[in-house]
Amino acid sequence: MPTKQIEGQLINVTATDAAGNASGALGITAPVLPLAARDNITSLDLTSTAVTSTQNYSDYGLLLVGALGDVASVLGNDTAQVEFTIAEGGTGDVTIDAAATGIVLSLLSTQEIVVQRYDTSLGAWTTIVNTAVGDFANLLTLTGSGVTLNLSGLGEGQYRVLTYNTSLLATGSYTSLDVDVHQTSAGIISGPTISTGNVMTDDTAPTGTTVTAITNANGVSTPVGAGGVDIQGQYGTLHINQDGSYTYTLTKPTAGYGHKESFTYTITQNGVGSSAAQLVINLGPAPVPGSVIATDNNASLVFDTHVSYVNNGPSTQSGVTVLSVGLGNVLNANLLDDMTNPIIFNVEEGATRTMTLQGTVGGVSLVSTFDLYVYRFNDAIQQYEQFRVEKGWINTLLLAGQSQPLTLTLPGGEYLFVLNTASGISVLTGYTLAISQDHTYAVDSITANTTGNVLTNDVAPTDALLTEVNGVAIAATGTTEVNGLYGTLTIDARGNYTYTLKNGVGADSIKTPDSFIYTVKAPNGDTDTASLNITPTARALDAINDVSDTLSVATLQDTAAWLDSSVGSASWGLLGKSGSGSGTFDVATGTILKGASLVFDVSTLITLGNLNISWAIQENGTVIRNGTVPVANITLGSATVTVNLSGLELDAGTYTLNFTGTNTLAGAATITPRVIGTTVDLDNFETSGTHTVLGNIFDGSDAAGAMDQLNTVNTRLSISGYNGSAATLDAAANTTSATIQGHYGTLQINLDGAYTYTLNNGVAMSSITSKEVFTYQLDDKMGHTDSATLTIDMAPQIVSTNQNDVLIGSAYGDTLIYHLLNGADATGGNGVDRWQNFSTAQGDSLWRMCSSR
Repeated sequence: MPTKQIEGQLINVTATDAAGNASGALGITAPVLPLAARDNITSLDLTSTAVTSTQNYSDYGLLLVGALGDVASVLGNDTAQVEFTIAEGGTGDVTIDAAATGIVLSLLSTQEIVVQRYDTSLGAWTTIVNTAVGDFANLLTLTGSGVTLNLSGLGEGQYRVLTYNTSLLATGSYTSLDVDVHQTSAGIISGPTISTGNVMTDDTAPTGTTVTAITNANGVSTPVGAGGVDIQGQYGTLHINQDGSYTYTLTKPTAGYGHKESFTYTITQNGVGSSAAQLVINLGPAPVPGSVIATDNNASLVFDTHVSYVNNGPSTQSGVTVLSVGLGNVLNANLLDDMTNPIIFNVEEGATRTMTLQGTVGGVSLVSTFDLYVYRFNDAIQQYEQFRVEKGWINTLLLAGQSQPLTLTLPGGEYLFVLNTASGISVLTGYTLAISQDHTYAVDSITANTTGNVLTNDVAPTDALLTEVNGVAIAATGTTEVNGLYGTLTIDARGNYTYTLKNGVGADSIKTPDSFIYTVKAPNGDTDTASLNITPTARALDAINDVSDTLSVATLQDTAAWLDSSVGSASWGLLGKSGSGSGTFDVATGTILKGASLVFDVSTLITLGNLNISWAIQENGTVIRNGTVPVANITLGSATVTVNLSGLELDAGTYTLNFTGTNTLAGAATITPRVIGTTVDLDNFETSGTHTVLGNIFDGSDAAGAMDQLNTVNTRLSISGYNGSAATLDAAANTTSATIQGHYGTLQINLDGAYTYTLNNGVAMSSITSKEVFTYQLDDKMGHTDSATLTIDMAPQIVSTNQNDVLIGSAYGDTLIYHLLNGADATGGNGVDRWQNFSTAQGDSLWRMCSSR
């Protein structure tokens, strides 16, 4: 029938024989079937002139012992090694087995495999895989008698395979190497690149059924609109319409040949209910009919980062100088072998290390100069390459044979420091590197995970199981853990997985997906393999506004030294014994005079007798303090006597000082008074003492736990303060700390985001008209920037005095504190205060302490 009858339709059926005789009609009611999508498998019948072949190579010999940089230079005829060639334009998949014997069977954890390719331009072997190095360490599989390494996609070239053990206990042992090379020669791909069809042809699709969504191998689902939709696959583009018709166009034939393109489509009937199935397109010859078709899976994992800044502390290292023979862009290997106490520093991948160092050469009597060479180890060529040269770094004629300080920033890698004798002595001598500052800066991953199921887009019976992932057998029940480059895959036989990224992986060290090759097996024995590729990516650059911890600020009223020396004088002649004087002094409006003293300067030729000075201070005609003071120790015709006016606080106003000098003997004398003390500005409270607050703009401690996100250790931090004060911190430029001026204090900040803000002493509350805010910008040097602010939160505290204080508060939430100074007074002895800009909106408050100070 042209249309499936699946919705309970009534069908009348008649039969007609060859003579044209018709039977009576038979009524049949069609079944009512639920919505159901079914897998669609098709092929682009591509062909290739490439030829596949398999070769096996083996060797038996001595096991190399040590580190790769050492053992690669001592290869001999008795050493186990295998060489093979992949033809021009070809590719190869390789399985390497390194078997162990004797004691090495107990040292498999330190057994390593190296694959090198011969670089014709350099005329040297370059290492492409070393399982002792981080990114390759998890590719190695331990067996009962050795280790196995699987590699795929090797390009054309000449290759060499070695195995070595880093444990000295393996010295003198033997090993065998077996290498299977499955090689595909260069070829031309031909055949159709477009496939068309309709995914609903075999579906149970009642009236009103449409394709509503399509999902690619990355798990990205896209709605299908009235005009259809284009969705990008791994090797081509699929256009699909709501009626199920589709066109697939292959755009990457070379990369796709021999692989499968998989999409998941979803059908819905009139917006109610749904069903999903696979559309799988084989890119190559149609596979042998089987019940299992596995397709590649791609997943992404976005992770957060944290910034670490480790102070390694000061240290020293000693070495022996070298003569210039062998120094150059690449360090001569023989020279390295002959070095005594080579000085080597290691920096973790994805981190930077900034060091300030000084060199000292001892025991050199001749005038000599020394150059500093810094080399960085290149894993590819297994040699040290020149990283930095400081000519004439040490001159024994200057600074007693000590260099100037040198600051270096080293990205991830291994570094060799060499001190070369440039001139002077012709023998080797000892030297010392003193590291005064040594910090490691890193942007590392915070553990994260993603989940999924690798069988979701595969075509397989419901009882098909995973049997192997990256050579690790998968348990029939429970879960199995498989180590990857950057994390761990926990997977069960039903394909359910959780991938967990390790904590502390340098964001810059993640350069490739974490790939897992899995095998699916059906009950009838059919198998197929595909890959799960998980790409961890640091979250996009994100700067979060920060507010510091509250900085409690103590204040005092503004004070100033005060003096008035124009308050009159008193004198008498040779025959006199007494004289009086009078004068006035003013205390300015809005101030009081505290700690006042009267200072009387006496000038006389009489050194005998008893001179006394009587004095009185009046305010508005009323005596507020008086007394008599004797003048003693008159020498060389002069004397000074001071009267402390303890406990006397003088309010604003005009005061009169009356004084009289009296001596028991006649003789000329002059008395000149001064009034000294400290004025207190009643309407000007200022910060007092040292106030600091510490924090970190990156770690979330100042942003309710929301951490800034840096996606590379090379992120540049720029920060600006008040009146153009700014700085840029950049590990690559050796700038890891700076001080920025703010409105009211200074901010000292480090590259890891840690800061210390110090409030200036003597800042008037009335001058703090806005909050202290610093603006910073993050720049990943890859075209992405983001900005945020750091606001310093202050809590000024003002203590009321016994005067009529006038308070002009700050832009922060100020607190005016009252102590009980006088229980019998209506204001507690605090005077009548006035707060001119009190604001509950900004958090101003009053606080009373019911106790005396």
